[in-house]
Amino acid sequence: MGQAVTCIDIEDWAVLVLAKGATTVSDNAASSHRQPIPRRPRIPDAYGQTRSETPPGTLLGWPTVEEWLLSARTYWLTTTCPDGRPHAVPLWGVWLDGALGFSTGAETATARNLAANTSALAHPGNGDQVAIIEGTVEGFPQGPTLVNFAEQYERKYNWAFDPDAPPGPIYRLVADRVLSWDADANLVQTMARWEFSA
Repeated sequence: MGQAVTCIDIEDWAVLVLAKGATTVSDNAASSHRQPIPRRPRIPDAYGQTRSETPPGTLLGWPTVEEWLLSARTYWLTTTCPDGRPHAVPLWGVWLDGALGFSTGAETATARNLAANTSALAHPGNGDQVAIIEGTVEGFPQGPTLVNFAEQYERKYNWAFDPDAPPGPIYRLVADRVLSWDADANLVQTMARWEFSA
C-alpha cells in the first residue's frame, strides 16, 4: 500500500535580507563570508497554515539562524548507508564560513558512509529553533582554515587537538542550503530556505 508524502518546495521569488542596521550588502555583519539568499518554502494547504505575506527572512533573519548554528553544542549528522538506510549520530562541531566542521573516527559508520556518498545533513538538537544544513561533506582543507577550526573547537568544547596531527579525519559539511524556522514565534511566518551560491 502506498503512503501519501507531503513535501515542502520553494517558490521562485527571493529577497536579500540585511542584518539590522545594514544599508548595503558589504555592511551585513553576519559571521559567515558566504551569504545565503532566503527563499520562501511552499507550505501544503494540509498544514492548515496561512501563507506568509512577508518576504522570506524578514521575521527570522540570517544573523539569528547563524547564531543558532554557532552556539549549538551538539549537532545531529545524517549520512546514508550503502544499502540506502539513513544513519544519524550526535557530534560536536563548529560552524565556519557556511560550513559545519566536525571530526569522526576513520573506522566509524559515518566515515564509511561519507566515503561512498558525500551528501549529508545536520542540525542542532533544538526542535523549536530549527536550522537544518543540507550539503556536501569534504575533507577539511589544511592550513589557516584548519588552524582556525582547531582554535574555535578548543574554545567551544575545552578540548584541544593539533591541526597538524588531528586524532582522526576532519570534515566539513559545506551548506548548499539551510532550512530554518522558529516554532515558538510562528512556524510558517518565520520559515525560510537559505540558499548558498556555489
